[in-house]
Amino acid sequence: MTRLAVVLFNLGGPDSLAAVEPFLFNLFNDRAIIGLPTLLRWPLAKLISKRRAPTARAIYAELGGSSPLLAETEAQAVALQREVAKESGAAEVRVFIPMRYWHPMSDAAAAAIKAFAPDEIVLLPLYPQYSTTTTGSSLDDWRRAAAKAGLTQPTQAVCCYPTEEGFVRAQAAQIAPALAEAASQGRPRLLFSAHGLPKKIVASGDPYQWQVERTCAATTARISIGWCATKAGSGRCNGSGLPSRTSFSVLAVPACRWWSYRLPSSRNTPRPWSSSTSNTASEHANSACRTTCGCAHLACTRTS
Repeated sequence: MTRLAVVLFNLGGPDSLAAVEPFLFNLFNDRAIIGLPTLLRWPLAKLISKRRAPTARAIYAELGGSSPLLAETEAQAVALQREVAKESGAAEVRVFIPMRYWHPMSDAAAAAIKAFAPDEIVLLPLYPQYSTTTTGSSLDDWRRAAAKAGLTQPTQAVCCYPTEEGFVRAQAAQIAPALAEAASQGRPRLLFSAHGLPKKIVASGDPYQWQVERTCAATTARISIGWCATKAGSGRCNGSGLPSRTSFSVLAVPACRWWSYRLPSSRNTPRPWSSSTSNTASEHANSACRTTCGCAHLACTRTS
């Protein structure tokens, strides 16, 4: 019987209003976010975090003075630990949380795992879609911390799961009742919103946008409505899972606080990693995912 450590990665968030600025600094000082040399990135991160802190503090103040992300992740960790213990057959399962940009971070988690002395380690980022700026950055930082702590146990990484059945089913279960309720008031539209990336990162082969599109397509298929990547108000998809009088425009707009990337309005315009791109292009798009962590997940290899 083995002892299993599951490492649950997330972005992190400030635990007080005083932590907002250093949290932002950690974010912008990550080379995966701003790819400048350290001598240039450090002062730029200081400048950006200082300028953005007042606005961000006001937002966190409305949330009660801190980010809820750690508490939500801790609740997920408790539930995951319980379920993995049931299913894995391991003698003992313990879930550890390292956040990327605020405490608890990778060094603390690695030290705790060292003390736990597991036989095996599983790395599970809470980012369903892979990006070099999220999963890639977290795994890179983990490798640094694990080496520092002297962790040499066999380690596996679950790098992405954009179309995993359970994930898609859970999303659809939340969306379908809301669409049915909205349909009683008229013709609803479903908006998928995702964190955006700078265009140069998308163009360099980051698979995030393509994987987001696969999640949207899988989710809409699950709730039996069509998938359209269109501007708001254009394009219509008939919904077979809801009243026949209702039609839907399903809009996918990856959007971000600092950068934005909007999908072209024409369905005939090739988009990175969409169904209209070539196999060669999509293979290149997902190479970052497979190269970084050896991912063999179906979603990382284009099959359609």
